[in-house]
Order: sequence, then C-alpha cells, then structure tokens
Amino acid sequence: MVLRCGSKWRPNNVTRCVERYPTSTNVSFVDTDQGLGFLKGPSPAGDQALACELLGTELAGWIGLPTFDFSTITINRDLYPDSIQNDLESPFLTGYITKNEKELMIWDGHSEILELTKNRECISGLVVFDTWIMNFDRCGPDPNIHEIKRDNYAFVPVGRRKYNILAIDHTHILTEGDLWLDIFDPEFAITDDIYGLPEAFKPYVNHRSAKPFLEKLRNIDVDEISEIVRSIPANWGNTGARTEKLIECLCNRAQHVVENLPGKIFDDADLFDWKEG
Repeated sequence: MVLRCGSKWRPNNVTRCVERYPTSTNVSFVDTDQGLGFLKGPSPAGDQALACELLGTELAGWIGLPTFDFSTITINRDLYPDSIQNDLESPFLTGYITKNEKELMIWDGHSEILELTKNRECISGLVVFDTWIMNFDRCGPDPNIHEIKRDNYAFVPVGRRKYNILAIDHTHILTEGDLWLDIFDPEFAITDDIYGLPEAFKPYVNHRSAKPFLEKLRNIDVDEISEIVRSIPANWGNTGARTEKLIECLCNRAQHVVENLPGKIFDDADLFDWKEG
C-alpha cells in the first residue's frame, strides 16, 4: 500500500506566510518551494487536530473519496512565535499542509451544485465515511447541537459546469474530547447515529452508490489501516499502545457501520446482500 501523504505533492519548506486565518487550527496560506498551500501547525486545537487531519484524509483516500494533495512538512518554530510546544529544544515543528486548489468552491447549502456533481456516488460515500469516523465537524447527527459546516464541503471544477466533491478537513473526527484517552473507553464508537447527511444530500444517497463504500468497510484490511495509523507522527501524540487501540477501534467501528447504517437510512436495506461476491 502506498500512503497518500506526500505521494503527489511534497513541499520541503515554507518560504513565506501570505495570510493567517482565525481558526481553531491556525490555518495559514503559505508559499513553499513547491507552490502555494494551506498550512496547519501549532494551534489551540493542539496536535490531536493534526493527527486527526492526517488520519482522516488518509482514510478518505483509502475508502475511495478524492481529497486535496497533502503532506506533512517541517516548519521553523519562528513561524509560530506564540506557540507552546512540549519539545522546546527543537527549533522545528511538524505541520500539515494541503496544496492550493484553484477555482475551489465551497458548498452554499443548496442542491444546485449537487446536480452538477460528476462523482455523485461520492455523496453517498461521504455519508458512509463520515458515519464511520463520526465526523461531527461536517454534519453531526443532531442538528440541535451540530450545525452543518458548509465550508467543510468542497467542489473542484472538472470540465464545463461539472464538479467533483472532495473530502476535506478532518481535524475534529472520532471524538469531541481527547482522542488518545477516549479510544480506551469500552463504549467508544458504539453509536448508531448517522453523520454527514444534510437534508439536501438525501435525494442523492442510495443503495447502489453507497454499497461500494460499505463493501470497503466490510472487507477492511487491517494491515492497510495499521499502516495509516502508524504514519501519524509521534510528536502529534501517537504511541505504540495508542496505535494498536486506534486500529482496533477503527476496524470494529467499520463492522458496526456495515451492520447498522443500511437499516437507518435505506428503505431497501435488504438489498445489501453481503453474500454476493
């Protein structure tokens, strides 16, 4: 298996900071030796957000969803003079960076662009994926608690008046607490809630388009998931024990979603005959 991080785009250093944005992950628009990108580094959200971003984006690619080109990058601490880090002796930090996409469109919440979406099967895929990783930061299961984050839905043009939907921004997945503690809770990830299903998505979510993504979860490859989890840098909180537990949680969660999601959102759930193939 080839990890997607840095496989298509691997900048080596940040040459200048163009603009900063007041987000929980201190997003910065930066120039690098390989062109422009959006950098996430030290932030109020902490290194857990970076770990989740890397994990979520790798998992999105694994399940079959398109993502931004992305990479980890070594950055000078001087870029974040106000940051507080545990490793105070090192002048360098590890950041997460995505390549700048020209003509990117953020969802306005309406269905018009969904009608123009070329990879429309990925709308169903996003629902399966967000439910698997419990992504409350795109569209949580309870609209009274979690508002729809429309800027976490991105579209890129692919020809005349056609767009592809991308899976982006996974800094807040799996838990609203401390990931590295919560994964050891015996009740972690045991929920039948559906994530990532705004009302406008419902006409585009169906048995046919969801099935390949559920098949991927049903036949989850533990070795591939292990490789993804092990790629999270240790300085973002990853340890041997946490790695093993997170792999177990993701695999168990996958089977739970396969067994429970169809009956929650499809009238024809019986069409999911897993004896096929």
